[in-house]
Amino acid sequence: MKKLYHRIKDPLGLHARPAAKLAELARSYACRITIHSEDRSAVATRIVDVIELGIRHGEQICIIVNGEQEETACQALIDFCQKYL
Repeated sequence: MKKLYHRIKDPLGLHARPAAKLAELARSYACRITIHSEDRSAVATRIVDVIELGIRHGEQICIIVNGEQEETACQALIDFCQKYL
């Protein structure tokens, strides 16, 4: 299991467009990816659940990756966060 932490830099927060891209990315790996913000969490492959977290600009999220491809998925998620969030 790996944990990644990221502070949201996008002024709009984690909205529909990056949530859709995140879900697509999460589905491409053989591991479970969950996003945690404060006391809420969502499976990253479920766009609506990610959007419903209501993650805003400046919030810190924790992404937990668990499974066969976690090393590769972690690097892809780091790149994704730096580019889109």
